[in-house]
Parts: sequence; C-alpha cells; structure tokens
Amino acid sequence: LHSFPTRRSSDLTPIDPAVVDHAAVEYAAGRYDAAYAAYAARLDDDDVARADLAFNLGACAYRLGRFAEAALWFRRAGLVTP
Repeated sequence: LHSFPTRRSSDLTPIDPAVVDHAAVEYAAGRYDAAYAAYAARLDDDDVARADLAFNLGACAYRLGRFAEAALWFRRAGLVTP
C-alpha cells in the first residue's frame, strides 16, 4: 500500500494554527480518527485552504481503511486546487 502523508501544518493557510497543529500531532501519533475529526471540524470555515484540508481528510480516511472515502477526498482536493 502507498503511504499518503498529510501536508505540513505550515502549508495550510489561513487556518487557526492551534487546530492545524492539533490535527497534525494526532496524525503523526497514529490517531487518525482524532486527526480526521480535527480536520473535519474546519470544513465549514470559509477561511480554510480547502485543497489542503481535503487532502488531509483523504490521508486520514486512507489510514483508517476507508479507501472509497479517501478517493473522494483526494479527488475533491484536486478539483479545488487552482
């Protein structure tokens, strides 16, 4: 299987750094459910870098074995990238 790492929190702008750091820490610790929840909490925020967020949600879903959902998030990340 391929590994899909999340992007560095410094690449995600403009997002509340505390939220990004929390999600990145959870992901790095292998707590993909918690990381997914932290990233998903930002979906309704208009100031979120949507492509990065969708990519990170895809990476979490992939690690959780939710491959179809991961594919949808990765596709969404590609669609919102300028």
